Amino acid sequence: MCLSLSPVLAQTASEYIESGKQKMEARVYTAALDDFGKAIKLNNKSEDAYYQRGLTYYAMGLHVDALQDFNTTVQLAPQTAMFYYWRGKTQLELANKSMALWDFNKAISITDNNPDFYVAKAITNLQEARYNQALADCKEALSVRSLYPPTISTIGLIYLKQGKNQEALDYLTRAVNLDPQNASNHINLAHYYFENNEKSKAVEYYTSATNIDRSNSEAYFKRAMLKLSLNSDGEAQRDANRAILHNRRFQKAYVIRGIASYNLKEIERHEYDFQNFLSQAKNAEDYYFIAQQTYLYAKEEQYPVEEKIVPKSEVWANRAAEMKESYEYQLLYAQILYKNKKTTLAAEAANKAQTLAKREDKDDRQIKELIAQIEREKIDQTPPVLRIFAPEANSRGVILVEESDKITVIGQATDESGVVSVLINGNPARLQANGNFDGETVLRSESNQITIRAIDSRGNEAKAHFQVDKAAKKPLANNRKEQKNDTGGNKIALIFATNVYDSWSPLINPINDAKTLGKDLEEIYGYRIDIQINLSKEQILLKIKEYVQLQYGPNDQLLIFFAGHGQFDYGFGEGYVVAKDSDFNDQSRSSYIAHSNLRTYVNNINCKHVLLIMDVCFGGTIDPLIAMRGAETTFEDDREELIRRKMSLKSKIYLTSGGKEYVPDGRPGQHSPFCRRLLEALRSEGGSDRVLTLGEIMQFVGLITPQPLLGQLGQSDPGADFLFIPK
Repeated sequence: MCLSLSPVLAQTASEYIESGKQKMEARVYTAALDDFGKAIKLNNKSEDAYYQRGLTYYAMGLHVDALQDFNTTVQLAPQTAMFYYWRGKTQLELANKSMALWDFNKAISITDNNPDFYVAKAITNLQEARYNQALADCKEALSVRSLYPPTISTIGLIYLKQGKNQEALDYLTRAVNLDPQNASNHINLAHYYFENNEKSKAVEYYTSATNIDRSNSEAYFKRAMLKLSLNSDGEAQRDANRAILHNRRFQKAYVIRGIASYNLKEIERHEYDFQNFLSQAKNAEDYYFIAQQTYLYAKEEQYPVEEKIVPKSEVWANRAAEMKESYEYQLLYAQILYKNKKTTLAAEAANKAQTLAKREDKDDRQIKELIAQIEREKIDQTPPVLRIFAPEANSRGVILVEESDKITVIGQATDESGVVSVLINGNPARLQANGNFDGETVLRSESNQITIRAIDSRGNEAKAHFQVDKAAKKPLANNRKEQKNDTGGNKIALIFATNVYDSWSPLINPINDAKTLGKDLEEIYGYRIDIQINLSKEQILLKIKEYVQLQYGPNDQLLIFFAGHGQFDYGFGEGYVVAKDSDFNDQSRSSYIAHSNLRTYVNNINCKHVLLIMDVCFGGTIDPLIAMRGAETTFEDDREELIRRKMSLKSKIYLTSGGKEYVPDGRPGQHSPFCRRLLEALRSEGGSDRVLTLGEIMQFVGLITPQPLLGQLGQSDPGADFLFIPK
């Protein structure tokens, strides 16, 4: 190949490549990438530079980037077999198995004397359950190099999958004896012992693999899975952590660490790990893995219904089964449905799994046992238990609402066999795994009959009826209670709280926090409270728009509070409020409420005194500078002068539970750490002068971790504050 650079520059590019190779061997991957990048900048036709950088990306688990570089090497040197081989290995990591096979076959067509090419092809066919073809590939590899340990070990894995345990053990043991310093051979033999429930032997060989290669992420990961199966959650967590430490992009290790953390009641780490994995999940294998491991090893019996994790695994297993029609995936889905007491749905899934087992010529003993269990169950004839939480009826059993076109119904339906649907006047409600539901129904006349039907998996039905009458809606200004403070203004608190999400993990405390906060603001400070629960993005924005369109007096005060999930996108440099319907995998963030937009909405509210409080992750990014500005904490003026002076200043201020980081939700029923200290501040009533300032609130909340932030939301006058004055 001809180089377009001068000899001096070409030599310089070669030096960078050699330097990068040395750094890669030392596993200083970032520095190696830098060297290969400089070589490419000097010579963008150097296939070796792209090849070495692709190998580095592959070692780091950055398979998409590796694939791009290997594509370039193939274009630059289309007759180099090794480039196709590594592109095929990368395609295999990305679950593009048909493309991986094409690359391996292409490498073999160029050079048929490399056993690694045949072994890679055999592994791909093994993953696709083409066992005879995989064995034929291994035979070809042995014809190139007899007694080649990777080939011997792969044959052992094939026999293991075929249920030929003695043959599998013979070949896997022989591979270890032929090459005892190869960690992969020890890992494969450990896998045999794990599959055959000889777990102490499995631990022994996984440990020997880590002793041979102390940075082998796969060995730590496999041992973590084994420890999880042995109920050694702390050890499983440590091993998974080691796997992640050596390869932060080892996504399956996050699942194992997440389950171990769940079992250890470390909910914050559990949620972080699962969200990390799910944000990267792309194929059926990913969803099957998280569903299977959760189903097998999550200790949900220690948690209340709303915190159990296995109901979520039903969603993941269903997604895997929908993405790939497979007996293995359908079996897991049926097993989880049965565990979640959805017997009818489990029977349907089990029958489909049995059909797939015959089609794929699989051992169907497991699914036959499950079908027999389902059939032995006593037929359930008990209807679900139906409870309605909102709206509440008056003493005559009638619900009176302001003039409106629709009403939201919130409740819970539970049944031992599992509730499959809830209908509100014939329309499906949103139904959560724990039986909680909500839905809207249209009010067509002045007096409306509402019927809620809950149906379980056996077809049993429960009904509830109530009447909703419309009342004429009054303007907000005339409908406010006469709750005048020392300033002569009205106090309003608009509170948003979200516990339940369509695709994000549920939270424990936001709604409880919101209700307690509202109660204190109303009873101590005379606020009119407007609490909005589990709203979609559109519902939140429409509610804020209502307050934008209101007219306010010069001394009116508006407090807006958000509690729930928050997110920050480093690519966009933007923070977000997560609504009930925000899609966890939404890369464009269009289903989220951007902080920049929220600032605009709040600043357009024509109220002179606005305080935005955000108890959400990354809440501090509501301020583009994430800057904290101090507030006065003591005043020499008398109380009346203080109130007069502060209320004369325009104030658009935010208070957030953290900056650019995750914030904890807290333990069930105990409020989030931020909200707990905020409530303590409110209940202090401002001390002796009975005027609670933001500076005084910061004295309460400022000691928690992460550090809450206080700053200007929009245009505020110097020295502005937001005062809380008890009744």
